[in-house]
Amino acid sequence: MKKNNSIKRPIYWLSGNICDCDAFINDLCKKYKESQLVVIDGTSVTVSRVLGELTEQEIFNPVDKIIRLKGLPPYYQKIHEYFKFVTKRRVLVIESPATALIEDKEAKAFSSSLYKEIKEMGHLLDFKVKVTPYQAEKWTQKALVKRFDRQMDTEALKLLIERCDGNLDLIYSALKKINSSLKPKQKITLSEVDVQENHSRFNIWAFLDDLVMGRRESAMKELEIMFANSNNLRLDIEGLFGAIIRHYELILIARDKCKNGVTVDGLKRACDPLKNKKTKNQKVELSQRYSDQMLRMFASKSRPNIGTVRLVEILDKMYECHKTLRYYSSNPNRSRLLLVNLVLFVSKNG
Repeated sequence: MKKNNSIKRPIYWLSGNICDCDAFINDLCKKYKESQLVVIDGTSVTVSRVLGELTEQEIFNPVDKIIRLKGLPPYYQKIHEYFKFVTKRRVLVIESPATALIEDKEAKAFSSSLYKEIKEMGHLLDFKVKVTPYQAEKWTQKALVKRFDRQMDTEALKLLIERCDGNLDLIYSALKKINSSLKPKQKITLSEVDVQENHSRFNIWAFLDDLVMGRRESAMKELEIMFANSNNLRLDIEGLFGAIIRHYELILIARDKCKNGVTVDGLKRACDPLKNKKTKNQKVELSQRYSDQMLRMFASKSRPNIGTVRLVEILDKMYECHKTLRYYSSNPNRSRLLLVNLVLFVSKNG
């Protein structure tokens, strides 16, 4: 018998950037204003905890609930068998990428019975994390007004988007840090973005120098400084991952394309466009990803003579780790371990 698609339960599969996910939860709390928000870390509990929240009888706990499950526990598929308990008094929000890492194994949740049931009788919401510069500009302008009640200079906005590489999570994290240091209604200028960058990324060039030159102990000390001063460890780690990858991509380009010395103009010509260098996992494309400031800093640094085979090996490892990183969205300690292991691998023998 065909199901009635017009009947929707308050069951939500939520994925994407932190700002829009949080905004959705806030709107949901306003809609069900008498409900208590219960947040469960799915990566550190069993599925029984979720089922217990759903089936708890009103006689024992008469409070209405919005259950926000962040990450998927082992045997999460069992949850769909308890959807009959989801009502306006027991709202369920599952927050996880459509592909998740459960007990160190990749699980394609979108092919599971749980995901399909929610698609059929609930709601799927996916808020993008990585967008184009134009989309990032429009999103940031909206977030500035709605979340922070601020305006931002055009040049400051462009610089922030460039440094965050269109990643809305990184942009949102940067905006929160900038906002905390300003007076109400104060406009964000280029200087605030520069100060935030220096604070959030510690001494990024010193770290990259140590990493490339194989100074493992110094690189690890720099990491510890970042870990100790981070306000949002997962987002800072993701930003640093991107910086490491871009730096090693530039080393590969400089080696192959700048035979007569590394200059800013030479790097620009090599990077725009670059479509002929492949690694095992993906094509290296650098067009429009580097500011003049970054290229000048890179050109001024000394680098060891790393062979092409080793560089490609390092980049393959980086792409693999960066892909895995998104599975650890609710577990910053595992993100930290992933970054440390990558640094140990990259700094081995230079």
